[in-house]
Amino acid sequence: MDRAAAIAVALSCFAAIVVWGPFRGPLFDGGSFVNILVKLFGLAVSLGAGALANKTLEGLWEKKTGKPAPKDGTDLSDSLPGVLVFAVVSAGVGAIVHVLTQRGTKSALARMKKTADEV
Repeated sequence: MDRAAAIAVALSCFAAIVVWGPFRGPLFDGGSFVNILVKLFGLAVSLGAGALANKTLEGLWEKKTGKPAPKDGTDLSDSLPGVLVFAVVSAGVGAIVHVLTQRGTKSALARMKKTADEV
């Protein structure tokens, strides 16, 4: 399954939980519709930032090494050290994007709650 299909499946599952599922957990702790929209926006920003970071990393890899980025770790034509370095760097970039988008979403929700409490 390619990345676009995986993202589509994940978004459909998330939408099904939001619309039909009796889901109560940390994702919907505020319970308000605006909170859910902010969290969905945070999810979209996270997916977009992850895709952008991945494309940028692949482009930099190709520019520096002259070879395309290793996409399949089981391909024996790619060197093991190259695959491992790309995997570690890719995971690090993904973790940074995840933390930044999660913190951004949480701060947006805190600002909204503070603004609502002041009104």
